[in-house]
Amino acid sequence: MNCDFVHVFLLSLLITFSFVSTSGEVVDCSDLGIRINKFELDSPVKDLIWLENEVVFILTNERNLYRSDNDGRTFANVMSFLENSQEAEPRFQSGVLAMYPSDSDPARVFFQGGGTVHWVTYDGGKSYLTRRIGLTLSGVKVHPRRADRLLAARLNDRCLGLTQAGLCFQQLYVSGDFGGTWTRAVDFVQQYEWGAGDGTVVYSAFDDAQGAGGHQFLRDPSSLNLYRSRDMFASGMAGVALVVRRGIGFKVSKSGIYVASLESEGRMALFVSRDDGVSFLPAVFPETMRQSRYTILDQARPPHTLMPAPHTLMPAPHTLMPA
Repeated sequence: MNCDFVHVFLLSLLITFSFVSTSGEVVDCSDLGIRINKFELDSPVKDLIWLENEVVFILTNERNLYRSDNDGRTFANVMSFLENSQEAEPRFQSGVLAMYPSDSDPARVFFQGGGTVHWVTYDGGKSYLTRRIGLTLSGVKVHPRRADRLLAARLNDRCLGLTQAGLCFQQLYVSGDFGGTWTRAVDFVQQYEWGAGDGTVVYSAFDDAQGAGGHQFLRDPSSLNLYRSRDMFASGMAGVALVVRRGIGFKVSKSGIYVASLESEGRMALFVSRDDGVSFLPAVFPETMRQSRYTILDQARPPHTLMPAPHTLMPAPHTLMPA
């Protein structure tokens, strides 16, 4: 290995090697003062997270979880510590599908299982608790400031192919005890995020899944609206406000909430809130926006926001509206 090309001691190796053991091999780059550890895993790396106290987790494409407690010098497969993680439930996958670390408590991680069993750690993986919640999850969002609070989406049984009856739609659940118990909050949810307030949830949803063969994700996005709950749905739908009609996509950032609204004749409008979704004002552009793909890059200097022209964009993780 040419050490002149070594920029990261572990990450680039982890995402390029896929073998069947976890034995380590030390690559000598002592002339640069760097030691590289190469590890052979069961399959390519799907995700990798660094926590405090030198803890690193790796999730592979084969849904196996590995942990290091020495900043990546050695790794161990920890699937045996996750109860029932290697036992597939009927019609579901075994193993770990995704990892969701907490920004406010760096020792916590929620591990999404392939079925109705999930796991959490409060101490960086020294121990694990099993969450038998009876729900398959399609995504989890950890509150950025309140570690106990989680949002999770669930595809209903029709979407999962467990039944042919009824409509296919996505449900939003909330938890206030780091996934121990869950409350179903709202149906027909398309997108969901935590807002700036501790209890604020911003989400887009359809009124129902009628039409499009009874499938929510085949519906015309012009039927979407943007909603806001200020108390994490504690007061039910009575505490939910419709804040932007035809809000087909949004992004929550440090500078505010940005919402793309579909207007008549394919025109687009962008609305911005600086007060946690209480009020929205239209953004002003030098020309009419058409339905396309746009991305909010970042807030360069308050109160400026960069929004590149559509023809300069590559696909990005956070988009304001579907292509």
